[in-house]
Amino acid sequence: MKKSIYTIILGSLVLLSACSEDKTTEGTTESNTEVTAENEVSEGVAEEVIAEESLINEAEVATPLNNNEIASKYNYDQDWELIKEAILSKDIPGVGNWAASDEVDAEYLIQGASESYVLEALKKTSYKDLKVDSSGDEVYLVFYAEELGTDEEGNEVGTSFSIYLKQGDPSLLVAYYIAAG
Repeated sequence: MKKSIYTIILGSLVLLSACSEDKTTEGTTESNTEVTAENEVSEGVAEEVIAEESLINEAEVATPLNNNEIASKYNYDQDWELIKEAILSKDIPGVGNWAASDEVDAEYLIQGASESYVLEALKKTSYKDLKVDSSGDEVYLVFYAEELGTDEEGNEVGTSFSIYLKQGDPSLLVAYYIAAG
């Protein structure tokens, strides 16, 4: 609908520009300057219409209804892959860069995650596999790895390692971690 209106306006401009020579209407003569003034006004209207069309197109892209545009602001899945890479490569400053606060000790986190069962789980866990924990005041995404076994007396024993992540603005952050067992 909008494009057809713009096409009609632009078509009218072409017709007006074709009439820029002297023309006679019922015995009266219009000069080139009068027709040129009309053309300039029409061209100004066309420029305004084109400017409005670009604003409309930009507004369509930026509307909150376009979820793909909004989702692209946050790359949490990529952040998770970078966090995992820093842990797996034992990059203390790299892990520290993802810490939500100074309370997260990157060296201890890497040490706790150095168990083989944790490393294997890290390699296999994608962003979509993280569990949501909303039991407290805040919502966290949780990486969880556990190893179950039996001791020499036949009792079931286990160890686990969890990393709690916050969806910050604009990136995923390590809030805290728990090693148990």
